[in-house]
Parts: sequence; structure tokens; C-alpha cells
Amino acid sequence: MVCDSALYTQKNIQLISNLKWITRVPMTLKKAKEIIEERP
Repeated sequence: MVCDSALYTQKNIQLISNLKWITRVPMTLKKAKEIIEERP
């Protein structure tokens, strides 16, 4: 399953934990910002 970043919520992740999925992580998340800033 391929989804947009609206999928990325705690409730949704729990609901689809038994599926294979890929999505873009929202840049509003602190960890996402940290990872992007670390890249050269």
C-alpha cells in the first residue's frame, strides 16, 4: 500500500500494522527534520 503523509498517525499505523506500506513522513515531525538536516 502506498499512501500520502496523512496516513502517518499513531492510530493509522496501529490499524495497518499487519500490512506492508510506504508513505512520506510529515516534515512537521522533529525526527524527520533532524534526519533531513543530517544529510550532506
